[in-house]
Formats: sequence, C-alpha cells, structure tokens
Amino acid sequence: MHKRQIETFHASVRLANQNWVEAFNAGDCEGCSSFYEPDGVLHVLPFGTFNGRDAIREFWKNFIWENSGKFEYIEPELKIVESQSLIL
Repeated sequence: MHKRQIETFHASVRLANQNWVEAFNAGDCEGCSSFYEPDGVLHVLPFGTFNGRDAIREFWKNFIWENSGKFEYIEPELKIVESQSLIL
C-alpha cells in the first residue's frame, strides 16, 4: 500500500471505530455487531473467540449488560495485516 492509501484506510477505520464506540456507549449491541461481517471473528482476551455475527452480537449483548458505562480507546494502534484487513 502507498502512504496515501494507508492514511485513507486508517481514517476510514477510525471513523468506523468512533461509530462503534457510540453504539456501545448507547447500549446498542445490534449496532456494535453490525460492524462485523456475517462470518467475522472477534478475539477478546480473556473472554474468548466469537465466530460469526450472531455469536459476536450475543457477546456484546452480554458484555454491555454486565459492563454498562463509557467505553473509549486510549491511543489505539492500527496494524494492517492485508490490503483490506487490520488489527485494532
């Protein structure tokens, strides 16, 4: 990827992340899970791995229920692993 492509990719991910955080803070597990592909995978240490949007939705539903409050990332790091994927 060229520098400009990387900057654009990072900007779009940051915007999507901001929208995800807003959904989480509103208690919207449907909104949180909508950011994942139907066959997406969520790795959350120490809670486990959740395969597919339905499992991810259930995780966020339970997590939000048990941990209501404000969520925010502090200095998140973005690592590109493929041209269309990254780790946050």
